[in-house]
Amino acid sequence: QQGAATALALTFRGLSRFIECAGASFKAHAILFVIPLLYLAGNELLLSSIGPHRGASWSDVFLAAFQVGMPAALFTMLLIRLFQYLFIIKPVSPILALRDDVLSLFHSPKPFLNALPVVLVMVMLNKAMLDLKPAIPEINPFAWDMTLAEFDRILHFGVDPWKLLQPFVGYTIPTAILNFAYCFWFLALFTSEYWFAFRREYTELRIRFFLATMMAWWIGGGLMALYFSSAGPAYYSLIGLAPDSFAPLMAYLRQVDQIVPIWALDAQHLLWDTFTAPQARFLGIS
Repeated sequence: QQGAATALALTFRGLSRFIECAGASFKAHAILFVIPLLYLAGNELLLSSIGPHRGASWSDVFLAAFQVGMPAALFTMLLIRLFQYLFIIKPVSPILALRDDVLSLFHSPKPFLNALPVVLVMVMLNKAMLDLKPAIPEINPFAWDMTLAEFDRILHFGVDPWKLLQPFVGYTIPTAILNFAYCFWFLALFTSEYWFAFRREYTELRIRFFLATMMAWWIGGGLMALYFSSAGPAYYSLIGLAPDSFAPLMAYLRQVDQIVPIWALDAQHLLWDTFTAPQARFLGIS
């Protein structure tokens, strides 16, 4: 009985310490909650004008973060760390050094406690983004495509910029490489977020990274996307604009897609299908 009582006391002491450290972590990261809370509150004001809307449920956002974002990011982080060991740090055994790195995460709860409020903040931000983006054309219908296309031409001496690039990259292999780079942003974004989230130290650089990331998505990807509401070159003719100077470019991409997969086209089709579907998901065009 004495042994059981001792074990129970140690368990409560450990739990109490864990709660104390978790509270300290949330307090240290309190400033990060300001932006997603403002984003969510702003959405409530904006979306109230259109009635029922297509938004992401909290459960969908949490599942996406933990089933897709986190595993992909952690796998990429392991590859980056292995690259560092192989070509920069060069220990005797890079594999053993990587193993020790992974095991060290479980020797102390601090990396997980540091990451917990940050992951929650990013889930809140994703929820806000996935609520607003599908509603953008309902709040402010697409109106800037022709103007933005004209700005492109003005900046490039009266020529669509894709026409200037086509002689240099308008071949199968360069197009496939550009397609990979274009689609890589998703993995790069989540990897950088989790890389900073799981750092053991509270640093100014870490806080600055998350504040800058969230402001970029809120101001650039939210408020400016709403004001300058546009569908983009891939959908130029689909939203009824003519003449479509991007039609030859889209035809070229579909032609290359017959040789090597152009994943960007699949993403464009998915977004358009969900945009036009009566029971669309929380994806949106912007």
